[in-house]
Amino acid sequence: MRAAASTLTARLIAEWMSFVGWLHTAVRKDSRALALFAGAEDLADEAGGGTTPKPGRPKPATAPRSADLA
Repeated sequence: MRAAASTLTARLIAEWMSFVGWLHTAVRKDSRALALFAGAEDLADEAGGGTTPKPGRPKPATAPRSADLA
């Protein structure tokens, strides 16, 4: 139960970080938004809710990470 709760919490925090990233994008705080998006992606991947493809499915296209844009 505890592991399931922490996975759910991690996914919720990742969604929230992504939402806050979009709010930062709306007011043109792009560097902070990119950092939030990268953190949200990492947290979602760790929780198993990220962009990791399931067996037999193609990997989805991803946007470049902030390190790639610098």
